Amino acid sequence: MKDYHIDSPFFCFNEMMKYILYIFVICSISCSKKKSQDEINNLLSLANMDSLDNVSRMKYSELASNLISKVADDSMKIVLYYKVSNRYWNIGNLKSFKSETEKALSLAIKSKEVYLVAKGNSYLGDYYKTISTKRDIAHAHYMKSARSFYNLNKNKELAEVNLKVARNLSNIGDLGRSEVYTLKALKYFYKSNDYKNEFEAICLLGYISDQLNENDEAVKYMKKAVDIAENNNLGQLSCSLAYNNLGRMLLNENAYVEALAFFQKSLKYKNLKQEDIILYSVLLENIAEIYEETKIGDGRVEELFIKSLKIKDSMQIDQVNTRIHLSQYYRRSNQMSKGYSQAQQALFYAKKGNRPHEKIAALKNLIQFNTNKEKYLSDLAKLYDMVTVDDRKLKNNLSRVEYETNEVIEEKEKAIRQKRTMLGLSIFILVVSGFIFFIRHQRTKQKQIQLQNDQQYANEEIYRLMLDQQRRFEEIRQDEKNRIARDLHDSVMNRLASTRLNLFVLSRKTDIETIEKCLPYIAEIQDIEKEIRDISQNLSLEKIVQKNKFQMLINDLIEKHRSISTMFFLVEFDELFNWDELDTKVKIHIYRIIQEVIQNAMKYSGANTISLSFKFSDNALTVDINDNGKGFKLNKVKRGMGIKNILFRGKEISAKIDIKSNKNGTKISVVIPIYL
Repeated sequence: MKDYHIDSPFFCFNEMMKYILYIFVICSISCSKKKSQDEINNLLSLANMDSLDNVSRMKYSELASNLISKVADDSMKIVLYYKVSNRYWNIGNLKSFKSETEKALSLAIKSKEVYLVAKGNSYLGDYYKTISTKRDIAHAHYMKSARSFYNLNKNKELAEVNLKVARNLSNIGDLGRSEVYTLKALKYFYKSNDYKNEFEAICLLGYISDQLNENDEAVKYMKKAVDIAENNNLGQLSCSLAYNNLGRMLLNENAYVEALAFFQKSLKYKNLKQEDIILYSVLLENIAEIYEETKIGDGRVEELFIKSLKIKDSMQIDQVNTRIHLSQYYRRSNQMSKGYSQAQQALFYAKKGNRPHEKIAALKNLIQFNTNKEKYLSDLAKLYDMVTVDDRKLKNNLSRVEYETNEVIEEKEKAIRQKRTMLGLSIFILVVSGFIFFIRHQRTKQKQIQLQNDQQYANEEIYRLMLDQQRRFEEIRQDEKNRIARDLHDSVMNRLASTRLNLFVLSRKTDIETIEKCLPYIAEIQDIEKEIRDISQNLSLEKIVQKNKFQMLINDLIEKHRSISTMFFLVEFDELFNWDELDTKVKIHIYRIIQEVIQNAMKYSGANTISLSFKFSDNALTVDINDNGKGFKLNKVKRGMGIKNILFRGKEISAKIDIKSNKNGTKISVVIPIYL
């Protein structure tokens, strides 16, 4: 054999072909699986078509079942088998239904698919419920299913199985327990807004109440069922069923007119005969009963009974009650031969179906014809004894099954409680252990952490103190700058401006007389120089105010301005006010405000008169300063240093300052709260 190098073209081609073949095989298998799945789904769809006859639907179901047997995935196979079971149930092939269900259930048990096992037991319960002698087996399967759904916390499925259990118990005649299971199911349906199942549960409660001769309750339940069907889009068929059930309850109460109205309302559904031929036949029989009792349609009674009977005979369903009703009609209309014949056939079909309670009804009906009465009475007595024993056995079996189921549920709940207790105890021990470990661990680190925290706190405190010291220093420096600026503006700048104006005359006149007049202003400059020095040392006005009377200071201020201008001043003091009791700080700020206002009035207003008044009343000192100048616009001068200083000084002594100015002059009012 010739060897090929891995890099040779032939080797690369060979490897590529292997990969292509592998991909082709995978795709083929996938396509084959998809094709098989599609074929099964198509067959199941055909088997579910109501438009096809039952033979064709059964054929499609069989083909689907054969293909399903070749599916590799067991879980998928179980689900598909259950779908085939449903198709058989829909066409009434109960034998095949049971066979397909058992296939699925066997695989589910093998695969330990608990949910699908529960579903299989529910299906088998449906099957055995159709056999009157095997309803105890049906009950056993239902209880297994309920137990599984309970363990899985599948509340919806559990409620549906409980409703099936209730139906089965009502068929057996155990109405008390049937009502209990119905109410259990109804509680879930009501909470989950499952209107379809709620409707069915309400109908069953109505039937149970009717069987217990609680006619008012039965009618109430059936009216509720009608309301649910009409208001929740359950379809016309559900409405027709509700109307029939309510009509039946009213018929039992001899409310013939109302009952007939509901039966006729039910028949108005055009597709009723196609969708539910059995309900249609029951409606015909119910209407026939009303016609017989009321005589309003006497000529149609026999026709309606026979029509109903033919439908049931063609469908191979229970026709015992219909034949009993027909035989009673013949007996009451004196057609004894026909009546007796129908009564015998009713007994025949009751025996054929092996339904003891229907046998009893048929024998009771035959006894009324007075033919072989003694024989039928003897058969009836024996049947009563047998039914009593069988019912007792059946109910005992059901009780045993429920007891075992409840025992399993209690054991499960007990085990759950024990697990929870152990889990809680374990968690508690773990938490306590962890807590103890945590405490010890914390204690070992506590001193070290405390030391670190103390060191950090000390460092932060030192840093904070340094920042506070720096901040205070900056605040003091800024305050001092602002004080000097205000004092310079309010005192020195005003005096310098006044002196400058008065010395300006020397630029135009230099005679001896003018020079002599200006000499005092040179001395004023020396005073200003001294005041600047005092301001820099924060000594000026405070010392002056402390040494002199406040009124004297104000008068001096006015006199200085009088001596250098032609301004006319009016000054009015409140003679009752004790200025000595007023705080020095307040007096300083009042003085500076007056000084600023007068200087501004002399410089800008063009006024020839300034009035100044001091009045004390109601714990407040009011200082009014008025001039008759040209005024100013307040919004234009608010940014100036003078107005800012006035407002600042007012704020410092908690004063309210009101400034009004127009073309006729300016009025400034300063109201200072005084608490002597």
